[in-house]
Amino acid sequence: MRADRETPCVTLNSLLHGRGLRAVHPRVEARPPTAAAMEALAGRYHGDEVDMTFRVRVEDGKPRVRWQRQKGTVLEAVGGDRFVSDSLGTVTFTRARAGRVDGVLISTPRARGLRAERPPAPRATAGKAQGR
Repeated sequence: MRADRETPCVTLNSLLHGRGLRAVHPRVEARPPTAAAMEALAGRYHGDEVDMTFRVRVEDGKPRVRWQRQKGTVLEAVGGDRFVSDSLGTVTFTRARAGRVDGVLISTPRARGLRAERPPAPRATAGKAQGR
């Protein structure tokens, strides 16, 4: 059967969260991220709720998440800033009003909407920039 815009779809997300049970969701109309957009996801993120810091790196064109004492996991693009992973579930990067990636929301079968924030980029002050 061929899908069109009006046809609901079964997503990988629903298969992960439903443990193989079929769930129907509206079709997402978002293009996969470009290489530059993927690079913008790279960096350090910290979640206060679970006191966890992890890093996102882009390897072989895909984001990979790694945290202390855990094996890294590859994120598969769903569209836009949304990804899925076999061990993390749904991973959605969030953006500030200016468009800069400022954090991530992780939803697993056991926990939904865990927020981790990206620390702000360090700013160079005029005195430091001039070597004072």
